[in-house]
Amino acid sequence: MNDLSKIASHGVIPCSIVSDHDGPFACVNIRVARYQPRYKYVRNLKNLNETAFLEDFSALPFLVITSTDDPDDQLETLNISFNDCLERHAPFRGCRVTRPPAT
Repeated sequence: MNDLSKIASHGVIPCSIVSDHDGPFACVNIRVARYQPRYKYVRNLKNLNETAFLEDFSALPFLVITSTDDPDDQLETLNISFNDCLERHAPFRGCRVTRPPAT
């Protein structure tokens, strides 16, 4: 799109009192893009029972994690076990973000 088509009006304002020169002006039509809503997933900690979570976490089978010698497999097994435990006690909740983040 041509930038000149966005100019609604233009001209010169006489400024003989303030300066020896006149002041040019232009009115430009510009549209600001609206913020598109996004969906964000956060943990719902409202009903988290810490003692029940700690009991469930302490009951995880840590011997299964140490049964392999590969550190990557151990980390993967620990992550899966921890995320399953966390999902039971503090599941994800979707929320709609309708305003842009503060800058």
